[in-house]
Amino acid sequence: MRSPATPIVRVIRPTVTSSAACARRSPSAQGRGGNRLPLWQFTTEGVLPHLRRVLTALPPNLHPLEVQAFFMVPAAEFTSGTVPMCLRDWLAAGGAPAGVVELAAALGGAP
Repeated sequence: MRSPATPIVRVIRPTVTSSAACARRSPSAQGRGGNRLPLWQFTTEGVLPHLRRVLTALPPNLHPLEVQAFFMVPAAEFTSGTVPMCLRDWLAAGGAPAGVVELAAALGGAP
């Protein structure tokens, strides 16, 4: 069965479900026909690289809009030249995930 996300990520529904919707704390909304996944979780190649790893590091009590802000607000520590990048774009461009995971864990007060 094809998902509405299939044309965006060129995968079949079970892959999208297992990669994004089932990832711990992956923001989604229930709608007609199933879950609606935020577009920021995807790139033209598929699911955002390292999404599951970063989501797992985030505190479990974050609201989905806080999770979105975490990924979409530019962070001074992650730059392209001198321009701060949002964490979503950093990961999509192939940036190292370790710093993003560390930042996610720090939100929960983890060492």
